[in-house]
Amino acid sequence: MTPDASSNLIPAVLAYFQGERHEMLSILGVSGVLAAIVVLFFLTVRDSFARGLMVTVLVCAALLSATAITLLVRDQRLSQSLVSALSGATGPTAVEQEQTRITAVIGNYPRYRWGAAVVGLAALLILALSRQPWLHGAAAGMLLLVVAQVVIDRYSENRATSYLAQLSLRSQ
Repeated sequence: MTPDASSNLIPAVLAYFQGERHEMLSILGVSGVLAAIVVLFFLTVRDSFARGLMVTVLVCAALLSATAITLLVRDQRLSQSLVSALSGATGPTAVEQEQTRITAVIGNYPRYRWGAAVVGLAALLILALSRQPWLHGAAAGMLLLVVAQVVIDRYSENRATSYLAQLSLRSQ
């Protein structure tokens, strides 16, 4: 691949990272809204179910938000360095490295699905085996996390798969 051909990949790189940025900003926004909803719900009803739900959702929102912020920072640097490399003589090497990175990212999605399935199963077992309202609230929060993970991964995996196809096609 010539450096000229590498620079033709810049629009694909920018589009991929823009999609990632939008996803991370959406995660931050939805996490904030859900956090506000469960806090207001708890303040309204003040029972143990609402407390379990609130604690679980707040912990999950904090974890998702921390991950989103970390990825926003990392992706900005990664995008800039990749565009810079594609514009120069190291473009072909940068494309190979990015293909390897995205292939590894795509390979992680089955693990994420298994993780979501385990969390979902644990939540369902808690609901089936417990009579404690706070555990039921926690289980409901866990199920919200599962839904969030499935939605996030669906779009993230599609974007990564499309991006890898563009890298592979345009790098030939």
